[in-house]
Amino acid sequence: MKRSAKRWISWVLALIATFGAAGSGFCAFDTGSLVQVVYKSDDVEVGTDLLDLSAADLSQQNVTLAPAGTVSLDQFVTTDQWADLSLGYFAYDGTYVYFATTESVAPSVVSRSWSSFIGAVDGVLLYYDTLGAGPTVVGVPTHFSSYWVKMNSGTTPGQYAGLNSDFAVGEATLEALDAAGGYVDMYLYKFRREDREVYLVPGATADYQAVLRIRFDGSTVLNPVEAPFELVRPANGARLSSAPTFEWTAGSYDVYGLYMVLPISGKYSVKHYWTYDTSFRLSSNVWNTVTKNKWAGWFVIGLDPSVTPVRYEVLGPRWFQKTGP
Repeated sequence: MKRSAKRWISWVLALIATFGAAGSGFCAFDTGSLVQVVYKSDDVEVGTDLLDLSAADLSQQNVTLAPAGTVSLDQFVTTDQWADLSLGYFAYDGTYVYFATTESVAPSVVSRSWSSFIGAVDGVLLYYDTLGAGPTVVGVPTHFSSYWVKMNSGTTPGQYAGLNSDFAVGEATLEALDAAGGYVDMYLYKFRREDREVYLVPGATADYQAVLRIRFDGSTVLNPVEAPFELVRPANGARLSSAPTFEWTAGSYDVYGLYMVLPISGKYSVKHYWTYDTSFRLSSNVWNTVTKNKWAGWFVIGLDPSVTPVRYEVLGPRWFQKTGP
C-alpha cells in the first residue's frame, strides 16, 4: 500500500474514533486516564485511553480494555511490521503515578523526577485531547507535547520523564504481534510520594497492580487468564482402529511441538511436527506403517518465544495402541 494511502487511512480512523466518542459522551485523556501508546519515533504515535483509574478495579480478569482494531499497522506510514513499533503505558490519578515495564519485579525509580513525570502526563494528555475526543487518537512524535518528547525526552525510550531508572525495560517492542496469536504483556506499577521520596505501592499478590496484554489483533486485555495447557485426545491407553487426531488446549503458548514414538518395522521411531495449531492429524501414510498391538506414545511441548529465555512446558507422555487396519 502506498504511503499516501496509509496516511489517509490513519487519519480517517482517527476521525471515526472522534465522532464515535463524541456521540457516546465519552471524555478521554483526563487525570486518572490509563494511557497506552504505540509508536514509531519517525512515524506516528497511537494513544488510547484504556480506563479511568478512579473507577477501575485493577484486579478484574480477562477484561477487554480496547477492542480488536484499536491499534493497526494501517495507522502507520513508514512500516507494515509490528517489530518496528514500541509500547508504553502511563497514568497519574491526582495522588498516585503509574507506569508499566516488561518485568514482573518492580523497577527502581528516581524520586526527584516525580514532578517531571506528572508534568509529562499533563502535557501528553493535553496534546492528545486536541487530536480528538478519543478514546484513540493518532499523533506526531515530533510534537513538543508528544509521548516521545515528554516521556522519552526524544532520546531514551522507557524512562518515563526520568522517573524510571530501569528504562531498558520501560517499554516493549511488538515483534511478537507479527505471529498469529501473538501478544505482548507489560506489568503496571503504582507509586506514591512521601517526604520527597517515591515508594512502590504493591499489588495484592505481587509488586505490580495488573498485567496489560496487547494482542496481535490490536486489542488490549486486563489481567488475561488463559485456559490450562492440557492434552485432549486420544485418551491415555486408547486402542485406535484409524489414524488419530492429536489435540491439546492452547494454554498460554503460541507454538507447539508434537512428538510421537511409534513402533515401525520392529523398532521405535520418533516423529515430530511443529505447529501454531492445537491439533494434528496423523497421515494415513505414516499410520499404515505403525505396527498393530504395540504401545505407541506421544507428548506435546508448548513454547512462548516472546520472552527470553523461551518459556516452555511439556505435557505427557500418553500411550495408545493401533488395532487396525
